[in-house]
Amino acid sequence: MTDPHRPSPVAHHGRLWVVAAAVLWSTSGLFVKSTMFLDWSSDVRGVRLAFWRALFAGLLLIPAVRRPRMRWLMLPMVFCFAGMNMAYLSAMSVGSAANAIWLQYTAPLWVMIYGTLVLKEPFTRRNAVSAAFLVLGLLTILLPELHGQNPVGVLLALVAGGFYAAVVLFLRTMRDEDGPWLVVLNHLGAAVIIAPFMFAHGFVWPSAPQFGTLVLFGFFQMGLAYFCFSRGLRHVTGSEAAILGLVEPLLVPVWAYLVARELPSMTTTVGAGLILLGLVYQVAYQTRANEQGARE
Repeated sequence: MTDPHRPSPVAHHGRLWVVAAAVLWSTSGLFVKSTMFLDWSSDVRGVRLAFWRALFAGLLLIPAVRRPRMRWLMLPMVFCFAGMNMAYLSAMSVGSAANAIWLQYTAPLWVMIYGTLVLKEPFTRRNAVSAAFLVLGLLTILLPELHGQNPVGVLLALVAGGFYAAVVLFLRTMRDEDGPWLVVLNHLGAAVIIAPFMFAHGFVWPSAPQFGTLVLFGFFQMGLAYFCFSRGLRHVTGSEAAILGLVEPLLVPVWAYLVARELPSMTTTVGAGLILLGLVYQVAYQTRANEQGARE
């Protein structure tokens, strides 16, 4: 007789898939901070990396598409996805990897603001507590950096967080569409949109080692990560996947330190901790509410 309180092996495997996806996503710090691309100017490095990553990730996932369909909302979604990629990788190229990832993870704050002001969704106690942690964390990271000599990185990371929030809202609206199709459309569409920005700075064909690294960047860090995440979501709830996905921002600074000896500042560490608390509280509260609803 099986113990009903014991986690099932299927659920355990689902969690492993989600953690694997988060680890793969976190390697953005490994690729962006790699010495392989130091001969690319920092002001164009993020745009070039965003183009090649989106191109190879989109091509990899084409075989997974089952129900391609176009809707007008997909066009602004693709533009937001392209903006998110350019802003995030540019922020990491010119600034701290820790700042870039944690400021991007303030996206739930912008989703909350949009939901309250535009969609007229109720602003609950859960939202208030979570938003307070997110705002405190954001300000703890942002204010010292804005008074520094190079605030561009943190501003780009904030822009990336805004675009990320928009992508989340679009995906929520189109939740009934084929998931792999949306992922492929976002990546290949982003590559098309980013291409003119890359050519505007003068196209430079990657060297053979760089080209191989870029293929791995798109294949592992994005394409394979989405595959693992989709497999995991078959067996775990969205709330649990969100908690497990927080492995990504925790590991990004680790990769950056291993390849570039880049350490986050004390204010970034404190701010990241506050943002993490806000995210965990929000997801944990939602998980408890879902469980209560299921019992009722």
